[in-house]
Amino acid sequence: MATAPADQTGQAGSALNVVRFLGISTGISAGSTVLALGMGRIEGSTLDVAPSLLVAASRDVILMLGILAALAGLISLIRPARQKTTEAHRDSHKAA
Repeated sequence: MATAPADQTGQAGSALNVVRFLGISTGISAGSTVLALGMGRIEGSTLDVAPSLLVAASRDVILMLGILAALAGLISLIRPARQKTTEAHRDSHKAA
């Protein structure tokens, strides 16, 4: 948000929130899918599932979420560097 121009902070905030909610939705849906696949074809409640099966499926979910977090970190590291503004460039915008 600090790099967005003052007249575009509302749009930058909206874009940030959209990306945040997309990440949350992706994590929840992927985690649910990995958990369901890890438990196999279990119908009904998970209360009757063997604890070892739940633990193994939960480990898969945690691993997948860790991979998604690492991927998000890598994406943030490879984004373009922020441009530095000079005093003259700032002054020309203020004068306009």
